[in-house]
Amino acid sequence: MNITSLKFFVSFAIVLLFRLVRGLFTLPGLEPVMTTTIPFAKEGGKVAGFLFAAFSIAIFDVVTGTAGWGTVVNATTYGIVGVAAASWFQRHEFSRTNTVGFAIVGTLFYDLITGVIATPLLYPISFGQAAVGQIPFTLWHLAGNVAFVTLVSPLIHRCILANPRFSWGREVAHA
Repeated sequence: MNITSLKFFVSFAIVLLFRLVRGLFTLPGLEPVMTTTIPFAKEGGKVAGFLFAAFSIAIFDVVTGTAGWGTVVNATTYGIVGVAAASWFQRHEFSRTNTVGFAIVGTLFYDLITGVIATPLLYPISFGQAAVGQIPFTLWHLAGNVAFVTLVSPLIHRCILANPRFSWGREVAHA
């Protein structure tokens, strides 16, 4: 399967719009980046997985005026999750069980790096405070990612990535 620029743009716009609207309701950890990164990484490979995840974080922070060192850490970490998703789905079927399993591991990795390890390095907070404070956020993040991956990832795959109507533009190399 090829990832074209239109597929990338449409999916990216959906994620950005959802994240902007979601910000109005202050629902912690409820975001569709993992939900969309998984099918992109599955179909487009490591480059597409990294770029989609990293740009989803970075552009959102730029648009909302919150870009900074946290953006670099978060975008890079989510990019690594995208590369890991591509590696995982090269060896595993794109099924609900596998996407949910990956979403759980990917979310725990992302929250460990960005919440527990990076937060005390970027802000005046101890590692212990960061770890304890991260627990409720990670529970929300896990719940949101599992629900979205279960319900929405297959739709993104079927309606956008596998849809021939979204097949114009330069293809992202499959790595």
